[in-house]
Amino acid sequence: MAAVWECDVEPDARFLLMAMADHADENGGSIFPSIGRLSRKTGFHERKVQRLLARLRRRGFLVVTRPAAGHRPTEYRIAFDPPRGDTTCRGDTGVGATELCHPTPDIAVSPQGRQSFVTQNHQVTVREPSERRSTSSDDFDRFWTAYPKKAGKLDAQRAWGSTTRARPAIDEVLAAVERQKASAAWQRDGGQFIPHPATWLRAGRWDDEAPAAAAVPPISPRMQEAMQRVAEREGRRAERGTPRGTPRR
Repeated sequence: MAAVWECDVEPDARFLLMAMADHADENGGSIFPSIGRLSRKTGFHERKVQRLLARLRRRGFLVVTRPAAGHRPTEYRIAFDPPRGDTTCRGDTGVGATELCHPTPDIAVSPQGRQSFVTQNHQVTVREPSERRSTSSDDFDRFWTAYPKKAGKLDAQRAWGSTTRARPAIDEVLAAVERQKASAAWQRDGGQFIPHPATWLRAGRWDDEAPAAAAVPPISPRMQEAMQRVAEREGRRAERGTPRGTPRR
């Protein structure tokens, strides 16, 4: 993966790419280390790792090949030859889109009034600001519906807006919520330990390691013996034809 050194990115982002290349196959794919593992390898804080991953996705150096699902984190592929052009112009980052600005694009206008920049390999649709706000609002509504603790909605909306660049696509966020719903911590005491949605968003909890599912407590030997005695007593009553609940004489 020596080609990573040739990638035109900032030093910290290149260092993170090198750490991810340690997990890649010969084609630069099948990369799915957790945020915590990348943080330990690079020495960066987990929030910084998340920001760098989002930046590399926008620049085209990282491509998501499989969203996070179940116990498996997001899988990436390193693109050693990302689309050329000025990548500082970003489009609808609220849904994880990557839009690139090119020096001499052809412009087409759709019947809805949207402009599309058409290049040799890419066509990028530029959305109106009101449409971007609508999409982000729809995604937040989906998140709010899925999140089990309905508390502090206004604060959660602010957190949703402030994490736009670091947050993955809405489907990845919802998959993380569903994984964590099954955890022992979230199911304990009627959900008392579920974090507020704004706290969950600001902490980037969508990248948490898959929690253990709620475990069923084992049955003690004493309880097993008692259950065995009850079953034997019910069996004897059934043999005698005595209805259940008949008092002893």
